[in-house]
Amino acid sequence: MQYAVGDRVWLYNPRKKRGLALKLQYREGLYPILQRLLPVTYKLGDGTSRRLCIVHVDHLWAAVEGGYFT
Repeated sequence: MQYAVGDRVWLYNPRKKRGLALKLQYREGLYPILQRLLPVTYKLGDGTSRRLCIVHVDHLWAAVEGGYFT
């Protein structure tokens, strides 16, 4: 699936890295797409922090009205 800049998506982080605090890992939740880097890679950000996350499309689900996902 492809997303456009500005689309809101759910990010899922299935793996937790050992030895790295949870607060330093990518958080699951609803994020807007800031940029499409490659056909399968997107840059996400929440607008409140300076941390941006670059993720593969397999970790994203499209959000619909009400905050649910498809």
